[in-house]
Amino acid sequence: MTSAALTIASNRGASGIDGTLASAIGYARGTKKPVTLFIGDLALIHDINSLDLVNDPDICLTIVVINNRGGGIFSFLPVSAFNHVFEKYFATPHSYDFKGAAAMFKIGYQQPRTMADFERIYKKNIRGKKSVLIELQTDRNETLTLHKNIQRTIKNALEK
Repeated sequence: MTSAALTIASNRGASGIDGTLASAIGYARGTKKPVTLFIGDLALIHDINSLDLVNDPDICLTIVVINNRGGGIFSFLPVSAFNHVFEKYFATPHSYDFKGAAAMFKIGYQQPRTMADFERIYKKNIRGKKSVLIELQTDRNETLTLHKNIQRTIKNALEK
């Protein structure tokens, strides 16, 4: 990819995930430029009905959904130590993928298996004129371990 100026926008709903997809659709429509939305699986589930708006020919939205089968981001909170409430009420595990939702709303769908596949698919889609949903399936526990290792490495480097 080339070095180009990026415009970054964000949305914070009442609980952080309210209307995230709808906001990205509105942003794409308002700017009349291709837009990429990075969204978690729970946020997309919460706003799934907004996929009906994605097929508008006036917008080009690349939706990249990180599907870790639940609220992986909450694993970073202290409540994650209380597994008896954490899994059910915070992680809210599920077994969904988004292929069926993309088909139902007639949106292009891709599920890359490697980083190289993702880069190829993403680059192709951001140059296109149609919206697409790209689903990245990850493992919550592996992601948490990776983040903890990165944090530990940074902490050790700073303490030297």
